[in-house]
Amino acid sequence: MAGKKTINQMSGIVFDDPRGLRNLEAAMALFWSAWELKESYLRGENPGWTEEELQRAVRDWVLYAKS
Repeated sequence: MAGKKTINQMSGIVFDDPRGLRNLEAAMALFWSAWELKESYLRGENPGWTEEELQRAVRDWVLYAKS
């Protein structure tokens, strides 16, 4: 498997390059912003849901979202 890189090799590429780290941080910030927005929306639409139901709905939305 000459062309494949291990996880450690790939993480070294991301963290050794400041641009890669900035891109990762930006991607994570976007992910958590989307999570919080969806959570807020669902909380407003479903005020009777428990926190567990709300978190499950947001998780399912993230896992099964279609573009």
